[in-house]
Amino acid sequence: MKNRIYTWLLFLVGIVAYPQGELKDEPNLQTIKKMEQYCREGKSEACEKLYYYYFYKEDKDGEKIMYYIKQLSDLKRPKYMFMWGVAMNEGGLGGVKIKEDFVEGMKLIKQSADLDYPPAQMMIGDFLCTSNEAKDIRRGLFYINNACESTYQPACYVMDKVNYTKQEGVTKELRDRVWEGLENCNDPYLRPNRYDLAKEQYKKRKFVNN
Repeated sequence: MKNRIYTWLLFLVGIVAYPQGELKDEPNLQTIKKMEQYCREGKSEACEKLYYYYFYKEDKDGEKIMYYIKQLSDLKRPKYMFMWGVAMNEGGLGGVKIKEDFVEGMKLIKQSADLDYPPAQMMIGDFLCTSNEAKDIRRGLFYINNACESTYQPACYVMDKVNYTKQEGVTKELRDRVWEGLENCNDPYLRPNRYDLAKEQYKKRKFVNN
């Protein structure tokens, strides 16, 4: 049940936090077929309208929703790149299975982050900061700070908690503050205790200040 709630939350990315172009009226069959044609031709606005159409239907069609997330991801729309990247990490969304590929999923999320999508910046920052090397944590904080500059509140919580200054530099103590902030920031797309095993291993090693 928890996994299902989590994955349906991801379908809501961009609807609750970042609304875009939801359908105002129920389209008729002719309009839907025309939008499908436009979508096949690479018009992202049509693909997005179809995504919203199937999302808001009373009986949700998970296969159709996933299809249009994939189409929009292929068209380089950042929030859908993020959603499809997470789907690859999870092996599916909303009960719809796809091939699980964590590496390729994170690559896609990073592309979304580099296109300034705040939830993706936060997720990549979180991933990079789960490290025992200062250079990785520095890169991770760069992404988290960019998300905060877009007023993404979980990222701002982390930056406030960390209170990072270049004068202090990245230390083991700062790393621990970063980890604490990330674990308590209430980001809806970061699972609790996601990297606990890796963190326990890092704590046993000498911190690399590079």
